Amino acid sequence: MPPKHLKPADNVQIQLADIEDCRVHAINDPNCQRNQGFLKDLNGWSEKTDQLFIWTYMTDFRYFDLPFPSLKAIGPTFNYYAHHGVKGVFAQAHGGSTSGDLSDLRVYVIARCLWNPERDSWQEALDFCRLHYGKAAPAVIEYLEFIHQNAEQKGIHPACFATPRQLGLDREVALKLLSIFEKALNMAENETIRQRVEKISLSAWRTLLEAGAEFKVDGDRLKRVYPEPYQNAVDRYIALAEKHKLTMPDERTRWSEFKTILQEQYQKGLPISALENQFWRLVFDRQNGRIIELLYKPRQINFLLAYEANFRYGTFEEWFGEKMEHKQFVGPWKISKSNNQLTLQRKLENGSLYQRSLPLTQKILK
Repeated sequence: MPPKHLKPADNVQIQLADIEDCRVHAINDPNCQRNQGFLKDLNGWSEKTDQLFIWTYMTDFRYFDLPFPSLKAIGPTFNYYAHHGVKGVFAQAHGGSTSGDLSDLRVYVIARCLWNPERDSWQEALDFCRLHYGKAAPAVIEYLEFIHQNAEQKGIHPACFATPRQLGLDREVALKLLSIFEKALNMAENETIRQRVEKISLSAWRTLLEAGAEFKVDGDRLKRVYPEPYQNAVDRYIALAEKHKLTMPDERTRWSEFKTILQEQYQKGLPISALENQFWRLVFDRQNGRIIELLYKPRQINFLLAYEANFRYGTFEEWFGEKMEHKQFVGPWKISKSNNQLTLQRKLENGSLYQRSLPLTQKILK
């Protein structure tokens, strides 16, 4: 919020960052409560200064190549800015990679709407598809329509650090997207168009990797099991990512690092330890020391959402929520197991000992 009794001098520029806003809905959408706070700030500042600028965010910085249904909101948002005192907009997308979700189309739409904020961003997206994807354009447009309809039907309001769940993604969505791109590839009239379609299909494969697997405990590993006929999903994704030069899958991770994660964790599975009796089964991730399954065996109820919350920068979340601990300890733990207790220990960089223990006695967890 702007100050009540101070006003910026004429030579002072004010830049607001809308980092907390929903990306599915326009800034002034009355049905999106998530945007109301920033909208109030913006309107307040526009009454204080005519030197107002915006830093906005056009991608999911945790997952550059997951479907990000923001194309309908770009035009109305820029239009509102233009008519409410904003002199300039810096639009940040996945600049670290040219193979993020719809990177070519997204840059085109952003540029067109920045140049003329009266333009309809959705219409610009449709025009780009018809110009760029040839005879495969109808299927690509079907993809665009589906991801936006899916967002509206599920009532999601993702910001720019969204998880797969917050983007409304699941196995059913992943399989639908793959079927659309299979159709688009078959419709492509030449190799140039086929390569363009193949590049944007990365988003469908990443959706399958992050939201389409079933997790199963297999000995001392937690493994992802993908539905038929996509058992080789990781290999296929790696091949496409390297072919189309996905340099960064998110704002923090280089491709070489992520490829190792895919091969070691997604394919081989996470190293785990388990503790159970006739009532409970507890599964710990050896890499970050967190509980990833808390199963009440008589009713087969898992009280944790770790499997569904999925990987986030290499960690599982025990309790699903809007926020996570980015600085979670990640590394091998020393695990000792008694008849009714697991104890995990890890030495920290400062020399102190970090320990977690969980005793299990009949029906009681302590």
